[in-house]
Amino acid sequence: QRNLKLSNLPGTMKEINQISNLLKSNNWTVDLLSGTDATETNLKNLNSPKLLHIATHGFFFNNKDINTNILSSDNKKAFLNPMTRSGLIFSGAQNTINGELFSDDNGWLNSYEASLLNLKGTELVVLSACDTGMGDVQNGKGVFGLQRAIRMAGAESLIMSMWKVDDKATQKLMTYFYEFWIDKKYSKREAFKKAQFKIREEYNHPYYWGAFLLIGE
Repeated sequence: QRNLKLSNLPGTMKEINQISNLLKSNNWTVDLLSGTDATETNLKNLNSPKLLHIATHGFFFNNKDINTNILSSDNKKAFLNPMTRSGLIFSGAQNTINGELFSDDNGWLNSYEASLLNLKGTELVVLSACDTGMGDVQNGKGVFGLQRAIRMAGAESLIMSMWKVDDKATQKLMTYFYEFWIDKKYSKREAFKKAQFKIREEYNHPYYWGAFLLIGE
């Protein structure tokens, strides 16, 4: 949709740098892609990473959106498939909005495309994405689309959000999770619970700590 402006996520760079440093200090080999390097193409070229952490915006167009003027007639037809109306945003997405189309890499990775990623043997995928469910908790098809896509691609576990999330609180939650999981050797599920409890000490309202779910092993 023309004139749409994708907002900056100032906590995202801090989040991925902190997590990258923590993993490296525990002898992990880390490929960190950010800014203009964070493209669909680079994501699609990944081959069964042990861990995939994506910090970005998510998108989901619900039935109400499709029936209004937010989408063009061509996009309305495309989004009749629930696996194309939800996904993640990468470098180049704003260019696409502005009419500057890049061949095979428009910056909008929908759930169908995500299902084709090579994540066989990937232990965990973290979708640290603002607006993964576009705030439509009742419908939830955006979240379901990504959930099904990532599991179809082969990932064993998935962390994702159920509603619009706060950038700063999400950055802290993710950092705590990795500290408990990687540094302190808790299981993923126990580390995730402890990270949520830690966030609750700073942000009492469930909006800040309750959006994310761990699905899988």
